[in-house]
Amino acid sequence: MDAFEAARYLHWPGDAVTEDVLRQLEDMGRELSSTAPPRLVWRVLPRTPEGCEGLCLPGGDIRALLEDAQQVIVAACTLGEAASRAARRAFLMDMARGVMTDACLSALIEEEMDRFEKEQTRKYRARGLYLTDRFSPGYGDLPLSVQKDLCDILDTRRTLGLTVNESMLLIPEKSVTAVIGICPAAQKHRAAKEKSGCVKCAAFENCVFRQQGRTCHG
Repeated sequence: MDAFEAARYLHWPGDAVTEDVLRQLEDMGRELSSTAPPRLVWRVLPRTPEGCEGLCLPGGDIRALLEDAQQVIVAACTLGEAASRAARRAFLMDMARGVMTDACLSALIEEEMDRFEKEQTRKYRARGLYLTDRFSPGYGDLPLSVQKDLCDILDTRRTLGLTVNESMLLIPEKSVTAVIGICPAAQKHRAAKEKSGCVKCAAFENCVFRQQGRTCHG
């Protein structure tokens, strides 16, 4: 696990993320990687006017994203109940440790989704095809209610032990679902990504992220 990615989830100013904090995050990441390894399932479905086969994807943002897509990858990933137990134990021990554990878990599942996306990108580029950005229920105007049908299509209750509660949130908590379009040409639409400037930040001079050629905001 990349400790810098975990540190971003802490939302601490750059000068608060010391080398000691990074070492602690690295140690936690190694331990959590073995106790709560990510598991992922996915399918490729034909694109339809409503979204993809068997799944309605309402909203202008997802329509723009998939405008040129011929097929759609739907995926779900979870760290399982072991991640929830690890987070609860950490918070009971110490609040700061709990927050850091939660950040590590978020980084772990994001890394797994990034790994999957890069793997699929390589595979489809070899076929002369392109992937869109990864998009999840709750992004933009794509409602969280899509979670349920997406999980049903992937049979996540059986394959991952992953369910959706009445609030349309994923259980276990450290889980994500996503949609990626497969297109014949590079996508036109890109997800908007705001980046605040570093120069105005109070932590600019001592920021450990900046010293490593990174930022705390993506």
